[in-house]
Amino acid sequence: MKAVSKKSLPAILGALTALLALGSATTGALAAGGENYAFAVQAEAGLKLVITGYDTRGRMMFQEDVRKRESYKGRQHYVVRIDEGIVEGARLKTWCVEDRTGNWRILPAGGGRISCDTRPVDSHGTYRFVARTFPGAQASETRGYDAVAVRCVQQQLNRLGFDAGTADGIIGSRTFGAAESYIRYMKAGAGEPGWNQPDLTAANARHWCEKVADAHAEARRYWDAIN
Repeated sequence: MKAVSKKSLPAILGALTALLALGSATTGALAAGGENYAFAVQAEAGLKLVITGYDTRGRMMFQEDVRKRESYKGRQHYVVRIDEGIVEGARLKTWCVEDRTGNWRILPAGGGRISCDTRPVDSHGTYRFVARTFPGAQASETRGYDAVAVRCVQQQLNRLGFDAGTADGIIGSRTFGAAESYIRYMKAGAGEPGWNQPDLTAANARHWCEKVADAHAEARRYWDAIN
């Protein structure tokens, strides 16, 4: 075997160090991409967003606040990163974005502060927000936002043991999650055969209140109070 000269030894050590550093950097990048799912929302600056994920049973999987945008895939996004064990441990069914400032331009005025993606798509570890449903005021009926009916549903859900949060007439992430849980509870056998109910929105809150009242005697007084 040919002996390595003292002059060439530093160069060899330097090359090995560089290779080890490159290997560490590559491994780190793969680990970062594999350990987290990114939930990205492209929106204007100055918002205070709350991003919440729900599983197929309507249970909350995660909830994170985010107030600053970052450059993500070439554009400014609000981004939260959730451990893959949380996302993969239960099937993600819906994720919602709530704006606490009320200034998010994608949402109509008059009380709508939340939008939910009910058909989330994983694209290489990233969920990009697609506003498909508006559990808040619909654009066509902004002036007619029925906060009274929404409050009725919140009171009913709370009375029945589904935590809808404060009965404030605004459909936030907690109210939406409680409504989803109630739907799954009724479909699992608590309701009559063939029972069905669409997702809660400001457009159908009055119908929701009436239907819940019909199904549960203890919730009827809230419906009676607004009629």
